[in-house]
Amino acid sequence: MATTFNITTLNITASRQFMANIFSTIFFLVALILTFLTGEALFQGLSGDTGFTEAVIKSINMVIVALAIFELGLVVNKEYACKENEGHIIIVLRRTVPRFVSIVCIALVLEGLLLVIKYSQLGLAGNLIYPIAIIISAAILLAALGVFLYSKAQIN
Repeated sequence: MATTFNITTLNITASRQFMANIFSTIFFLVALILTFLTGEALFQGLSGDTGFTEAVIKSINMVIVALAIFELGLVVNKEYACKENEGHIIIVLRRTVPRFVSIVCIALVLEGLLLVIKYSQLGLAGNLIYPIAIIISAAILLAALGVFLYSKAQIN
């Protein structure tokens, strides 16, 4: 007597939602941890353990990264973990890419400006090429986003 096994295929939608929930939870936790570390860095600056200006710059850097990671968690949760699936990758990309790229542009510009302030205060004018390169990269990324949005408007 032969035994037959019912082999079921893995439900791609359910596994995608499960993995999206895991990744978005990880991103949210990392953003929360960075937010607490921001508070700790500010406290160290106020208590005199580190320089106040250095603590403020460090905390702003961490909060910018936390914001970008939080936004990434929101995007993953909204686009991949939702029950209603439009099924078309182009529609998902058109909604997701502009929001994420804008957050990255903001983070890059703020990081570049903070580095300019830091290097100016420390008298490291020779190192200003690095923040300038970051700001130029953010401008190129923002221009590319504009081209993407313009082409998106032309298709619609």
